[in-house]
Amino acid sequence: MIVRGFTYPYNVAMGKTAEQISEVAGAVASRAIDGNVTAYFSAGSCTHTDVTSYPWWRVDLGQEYVIYSVTLFNRGDGGDSGKYLKNVKVEIRNSTYSNNKYLCATHVPQVPRGGSIELSCQVPYIGQDVIVQLQHMAPLILCEVTVKGFKYEECTNEKLGPECKNRCNCRDTNEQCHPVYGVCTSGCAEGWQGHNGTCQVDTSSFPYLTTAPDVTSRTGDSLTISWQKWSPLTGSGNLRHHLYQASVHFLPQQKHLLTQR
Repeated sequence: MIVRGFTYPYNVAMGKTAEQISEVAGAVASRAIDGNVTAYFSAGSCTHTDVTSYPWWRVDLGQEYVIYSVTLFNRGDGGDSGKYLKNVKVEIRNSTYSNNKYLCATHVPQVPRGGSIELSCQVPYIGQDVIVQLQHMAPLILCEVTVKGFKYEECTNEKLGPECKNRCNCRDTNEQCHPVYGVCTSGCAEGWQGHNGTCQVDTSSFPYLTTAPDVTSRTGDSLTISWQKWSPLTGSGNLRHHLYQASVHFLPQQKHLLTQR
């Protein structure tokens, strides 16, 4: 989605405020959000904590964002130093002073040395803090952290999404859907559908079945069905009727659609 020159979701962490449990050799927490993805600690691009149990790194986004995913960039130099970025937990917190955390994602295998891994949240979460923590004793070394999301707003007037630019499309035209997920408790307006209560797919121009498919012939190893479909006629408000038919032949241990017309 493109809104005012930005592609949503985009990196909302760069240049924000970061901290970590400890610091080694001047490898401050802000190195992970400076926009430099160089994988070399020697280039001054990576953070580094002491060896400790459950070391953590945190970025304060300054306000609430809708967060989709967090990408971690691992160290590529220093011999075995890249082996520690594994068994990672990423959490989202409502604010710096809140203990209300949401588990975004976990990743057990080692992130490839000099590589990166994007960890998608189970669902988009609303939060201000992103916390990266190892679940074992080791130093936490991060060469960059990017957080994909967009600024959270309490939308009104049946709108949702980035800058409240999208319509809810609820059946009840007075309903305000969820500003992030777009769930309509009244169902979808005519011509709209979606998943899990959302109504963001425009079906008004989609062809659809007018009746259930009919079985026109059947043998021991084949089946022919037909169905009717309506599709819009370009440039007018009329509809044009089409008839479709398909034959399916069942082969041993396989099912192949061999002909369609």
